[in-house]
Amino acid sequence: MNSEDTTLIILSFTFIISLIWSNYAYAETAFMANQYKLAHDPTICILEHEDKNMPEIGKKLVKETEYAILDWEAKLKDATRVRNGWNLESKVIKLNEINSYDFSNCDIQIRFKDQPDNEEEKFYTLGLTFLDKKTLSPIVEIYYLQIDPGIQIQTERQGNTVYYWYEYHPSYLNIPRGTLQLAFVIRHEIGHALGLGHYMVYDKSTKESWATGSISPPSIMIPEAPDYSKRAGIAPLDIDKMVSIYGYEGFGNISGNGSKIHTIPLPYLLKSYESEKIGFSIDYPADWKQDNNQNPEQGNLLVSFADNLQNQYGLLNVELITKSEANTLNDADYLEHITELSKKYCEEMTLKIEKLKCSNFSLLDSKVIQVDGKKAYQIKYSNILTDSTGDFTPFLNISTVIPVDDNIWVINAVYASIVQSDFADEIDSSINSFKIKSEKISIPIDTAKSIETQDITKNEPVETLAEPTSMKNNTETKEITKNDSSEKSTMPLWIKNNAKWWADGQIDDNTFVSGIQFMVKNKIINVSQSLETSEQSEQKIPDWVKNNAKWWSEDQITETDFTKGIEHLVKIGIIKVN
Repeated sequence: MNSEDTTLIILSFTFIISLIWSNYAYAETAFMANQYKLAHDPTICILEHEDKNMPEIGKKLVKETEYAILDWEAKLKDATRVRNGWNLESKVIKLNEINSYDFSNCDIQIRFKDQPDNEEEKFYTLGLTFLDKKTLSPIVEIYYLQIDPGIQIQTERQGNTVYYWYEYHPSYLNIPRGTLQLAFVIRHEIGHALGLGHYMVYDKSTKESWATGSISPPSIMIPEAPDYSKRAGIAPLDIDKMVSIYGYEGFGNISGNGSKIHTIPLPYLLKSYESEKIGFSIDYPADWKQDNNQNPEQGNLLVSFADNLQNQYGLLNVELITKSEANTLNDADYLEHITELSKKYCEEMTLKIEKLKCSNFSLLDSKVIQVDGKKAYQIKYSNILTDSTGDFTPFLNISTVIPVDDNIWVINAVYASIVQSDFADEIDSSINSFKIKSEKISIPIDTAKSIETQDITKNEPVETLAEPTSMKNNTETKEITKNDSSEKSTMPLWIKNNAKWWADGQIDDNTFVSGIQFMVKNKIINVSQSLETSEQSEQKIPDWVKNNAKWWSEDQITETDFTKGIEHLVKIGIIKVN
């Protein structure tokens, strides 16, 4: 494939801005729904573990797990006054038995590892509970190594402004976690195996109080282990939730004696959203809320859902880009382009948005799938968002791009990795439920936002990652006089952003010139044919042109004045247009 003939499509990924914590006094709390419950009193199999670097760790882990199981059983029996129910039988599987043991006899398995196998779970996951698809029994993994977060402060000076942000370069230490933290994590994960979801809070101050141990958490199921775990244990709220799931008499014996049915699957609780105006539908988690402040069904962003409208752990958006040029990329290049754009957006946020820094971008998966019977391109990646206080949250992101004729549908899903077990299956179901009701899309031009779609070559990308107006950097404030001209703009918003970034030295000359070439070729800027030149000049762009770009981006000169400067660049051969 000739790279000079390649058409790229630039997408504006602006969907993760509101996912970082803010200082709202909004202390709504709730248990997340789980996707199964136990079918009867469980047998919990504890697999012995051996670590040659830590000979004693295996025995310690087994002992702490046995204590945790007894703790859950005793508190359930005492709270409900039921002595014949809520029975938790534990069985230790010896090292020499593991390879030959029939695990269909286990309702719950508890395994130990020094660290997670999957990259997306490393460094931010202390334990994980998932449902084995073959046996339908919960499997608990406890990760016992200490983590060094490797916090580093990064700075960059741009003019009179110094930007700083935190970056994390974590690593595992060859020492185990403390006894109190292990006790918390084991009880927490057993709670998941018994059928509890995370206990969520949407207020930063409350979250910090729980995390530091200054206030004892009201549930063992909070998604982050407190620093002082001795203050966190199985709480009355946890017992009340268990009773609401199973009743007072215990887990019951729904499947009958001797049956190897371990769990009862619960349906994903989804609601359906349908837009007759635009012509699409999608299911979303039933306990999530639609964000009506996002101006749904106007412009790129059609609809947005979040688990909470003030501060979110999870977000699901549908965007539409219309009138895009035909895409000639092969599948591998298309996926690579989406990945590079997402990575670039993370880098741009770090330099442009005060109080919100994005780092540690890592691609986890990249594949071609089918959505509504149509080819779709999907990437999954992780990153970290850090606020101005240094508080950070690791996120998982799924971007699904569906080209249909000259339109591009984009489904963006983001959720905090610490609540992956609560959101992952519902998000996958939501993405797979997406349907296009009509091939003809009608969005009123006067109400649509700027649709940032460019036809450019692969070797000369134009960056169109628009900085959200609500999150612009406020570290440097200048008083300017606005131009009062009523001139109507004919240029897309992205080129004005490019002009500002170019004037500030945040993008180079070639990137800015590529955007101008696109506008000239597509007659967004009309240049006389007599001015065209086929030879590229080596002359440096004059400083006054860059000044014009800055003034135009700040509305101090008109678009016409700026365009005259562009015509001059074409005339002297700095920009080649034919």
